[in-house]
Amino acid sequence: MRGTGARLGLLHIQKVMRGMHRRGVDLTELRALEVFGYTGERLAKYYAPRVRSLDVWELDPRFEPVLRRNVPSAAVKITDSYEEIKRTSKEFDLVVIDNFITPREHFDLFPAVFRVLSDDATVVMIVVPGDGKQSRSGQSNIFGAEHLQRRSDFYCTDSPGGIPLDELAARYGSLAQQHGLVPEWHFFVPRSELKGVLPRKNGYYDLVLKLKRPAQAVRA
Repeated sequence: MRGTGARLGLLHIQKVMRGMHRRGVDLTELRALEVFGYTGERLAKYYAPRVRSLDVWELDPRFEPVLRRNVPSAAVKITDSYEEIKRTSKEFDLVVIDNFITPREHFDLFPAVFRVLSDDATVVMIVVPGDGKQSRSGQSNIFGAEHLQRRSDFYCTDSPGGIPLDELAARYGSLAQQHGLVPEWHFFVPRSELKGVLPRKNGYYDLVLKLKRPAQAVRA
């Protein structure tokens, strides 16, 4: 069914790419990184042909063969992404963070993710604005006490169970500014799962955040 959705342009990653293109981003010039590769079927397969280069990190070596088949043009590395983000010497113009939603989310990638960004970069990341039937579907361990505390700490909020989208964007923008990057624009794309041919929203969103490092800024 994903193949049908892809042909119709219904996949959320396709909507992300269209939104970036409309805002003047030349995808063909981007050095991209996908932090959590999995099998490559979820996202990388669909944007890999559009970018200049793609690095994919994945923790589990069992997924390496299928990952390489799905994104043969990518430089695949089996590694702990949370550690790799702190030590890599590479920099990227596009970083895609497509984690499975657990109480950890992707919080531990920050602020190290900012050190791998070029001076003109875009970050695409999955975010969950709030607790709800859609976002809990198949995820029994989220929005419990541990998850809520992590969200409260990371987003600096007393209402971690429901955070408006603009507040989510503002928090990531504030973190970026603390590390010498200026938010230029952002947009959200609702995530969905294909049921039959048509997509069904699942309560998650892709936040697409464009960042630029001023000429006088000092890299961390």
